[in-house]
Amino acid sequence: MVIYVLIADDIKMAAFPKSADDTFNVFALIIMTIFALEIFINSLSSQGYLFSFYFWLDLFSTISIITDITSIWDSIIGQTDDYQAGDPGNSE
Repeated sequence: MVIYVLIADDIKMAAFPKSADDTFNVFALIIMTIFALEIFINSLSSQGYLFSFYFWLDLFSTISIITDITSIWDSIIGQTDDYQAGDPGNSE
């Protein structure tokens, strides 16, 4: 799942049409939910994990997955243009 999170958005932008975004968004949400569940379980079961360095690392990395969800990221940056795979003209 970590490897998917690291490279999926780049692969989506390079090789898939805009219509594939919904599928990638669903995978990102599923993975983000699994990572959040892992943080919750670790907080309950591992003494010293809650508010430790690894807790914050896990929390921030899980939250950063939000940027891979197209509709949320577009709202954050105010983008309304559609990209096309392999379109070098969309480098604003």
